[in-house]
Amino acid sequence: MQSNSERDSSPSDSNSTIELQRSENEYDHLTNTIMEDLGQKLNRYKESQDMSSSHILHLPTEVLLLILSFVTSKTDLLSFMLTCRKFGDLVSGLLWFRPGISNAYVYKEMIRIMRIPPEKTFWDYKKFIRRLNLSLVSNLVEDEFLYAFSGCPNLERITLVNCSKVTADSVATILKDASNLQSIDLTGVLNITDGVYYSLARHCKKLQGLYAPGSMAVSKNAVYTLISNCPMLKRIKLSECVGVDDEIVVKLVRECKNLVELDLHGCIRVTDYALVVLFEELEYLREFKISMNDHITERCFLGLPNEPYLDKLRIIDFTSCSNVNDKLVIKLVQLAPKLRHIVLSKCTKITDSSLRALATLGKCLHYLHLGHCINITDFGVCHLLRNCHRLQYVDLACCQELTNDTLFELSQLPRLRRIGLVKCHNITDHGILYLANNRRSPDDTLERVHLSYCTQISIFPIYKLLMACRRLTHLSLTGIRDFLRSDITRFCRDPPNDFTQSQRDMFCVFSGDGVRKLRDHLSSLYHQQQQINRYVNSQNIGNLRDDGEALNEIFQYIANPATPGQLPPRVQELIEARRRNRNQEPIMTNIVNFPEQIRRLSLLPPEQQQALPQPIRQLIAQATASPLSFPLQDQEPQQQQQERGLGIPPVDNFSQVVDEGQEFDEDQEME
Repeated sequence: MQSNSERDSSPSDSNSTIELQRSENEYDHLTNTIMEDLGQKLNRYKESQDMSSSHILHLPTEVLLLILSFVTSKTDLLSFMLTCRKFGDLVSGLLWFRPGISNAYVYKEMIRIMRIPPEKTFWDYKKFIRRLNLSLVSNLVEDEFLYAFSGCPNLERITLVNCSKVTADSVATILKDASNLQSIDLTGVLNITDGVYYSLARHCKKLQGLYAPGSMAVSKNAVYTLISNCPMLKRIKLSECVGVDDEIVVKLVRECKNLVELDLHGCIRVTDYALVVLFEELEYLREFKISMNDHITERCFLGLPNEPYLDKLRIIDFTSCSNVNDKLVIKLVQLAPKLRHIVLSKCTKITDSSLRALATLGKCLHYLHLGHCINITDFGVCHLLRNCHRLQYVDLACCQELTNDTLFELSQLPRLRRIGLVKCHNITDHGILYLANNRRSPDDTLERVHLSYCTQISIFPIYKLLMACRRLTHLSLTGIRDFLRSDITRFCRDPPNDFTQSQRDMFCVFSGDGVRKLRDHLSSLYHQQQQINRYVNSQNIGNLRDDGEALNEIFQYIANPATPGQLPPRVQELIEARRRNRNQEPIMTNIVNFPEQIRRLSLLPPEQQQALPQPIRQLIAQATASPLSFPLQDQEPQQQQQERGLGIPPVDNFSQVVDEGQEFDEDQEME
């Protein structure tokens, strides 16, 4: 029997147990509910993540690469690469496709990375490199650096321009694994040997472009082997290669049918025979250069029809081919009526007949080099310039028969960018002024002007040219006496290191910021001269522009701070004349005497003299330092003044030029 205590406690205990079980069930239910909610949310999150990622990461690789190709910033590409492994695989190839080796720091880091074994890096970087350009660090590149890039199987282009410290052995080494190489540029690489050519022939069957000027040590057999094993060649430059002769050229033409560019500069063993085969069989030829070859004559076009047989040809260069004559040029224009770039410098046998033939090219002709063609004249050049109005580059250096008439026609070319008139001694101030006055547009295209040794040019026309051509970035005035002054030469660039002392003394070339500084300096001097002229006119004491010679002396005097204590030459001559004829009275003439004007200004009250411009006060002080009066000399005819090249416009229209200059300055103020 149960005791009373047991009977009394059993109902309450059962109730407590039931409540505890109920609480546990509710807790489990609540826990399950919470977990289910969390699970549902987690599943929804995963599903959303999968859905969002599927739109990008599930795209084909080609589409992703196309999208990433629009990202030009390497910083943004690096951010993409750090997003996930798949993006990293894609972007790493874009970043290493063409390593930007542009300075010494990147150069050192590249050496360090290339020396790390592939198994210790996240990616094998050598597989990504397709284009290797070392021209920006050419002074640093050595064989040790180049060896680090051996084993790059996907290399397509190698550029070693001016890498003079590398040898042929290191170049041949990196070519061993470059089976996909399409182009290599060895311009400036010294001592190219047969090993480079044999390595290209053995390992680079897909080669399309070879630029190897200066291959003097390369044998004929090496070139022959290369041509035989690389039939896909399209562009080849074999300058100064002594092994190149007619047989090599014919072999090249027969094996490489898709050749579009060929440079045989200095290959003196090539004759007309090879050129006949070349022009007959290369229907896609666009560029051909051969120079310093006396074997080339008009017979190189023998057998070709008098029709546009070479209509794809755009660039041709016959520099220093002394036997090139009018017949060759006339035939060339018939065969290639779309020539755009022609170089006939030092072809001394061509005359105006060639220029009349070239004029038929019309708007196609953009670049023309006729330096040292001593038999051409204004007639032929002017006819050519009138018909070829799209010319951008014209070089007529050392064509000593040319005069200002050529400059008049050059000024009419709307797209002209470069002019070469070195040693054209008949060019004078009037031609330069005409050129300047006809190029007054803010959008003028003229960028480079070469006027060295044009000894009849003075300061004022160059000032006008600088003010008219605001895009001018290069101006050469070597050998022109008026510009060899310390206040002007300080803006010149440094002469080349291999110049002699006499060449350094005559050197006067302005580039870049030096052109701007020269423009500002001459503008300052010119406005000082205008200030004097205006004041003299306002005081009704004469008109300086009536005497062109005196005006030029003022300008030259003020523009030459190196000699502040000297009087202008004409004033000194007048003083000497007065000393010889002390009692002679001044002879009044109908022209204004500059010293007489200064004398009249010296009679003004001191307070008025203090108000004068500083240059005028300086001249007054120098003039009044001597008790001598200044007699007038006989007037020099205006025509003789102009013939002497005084550096100013003709006397009658000088005021007009001054006014035009003021208007132009206002128009160009915004630039």
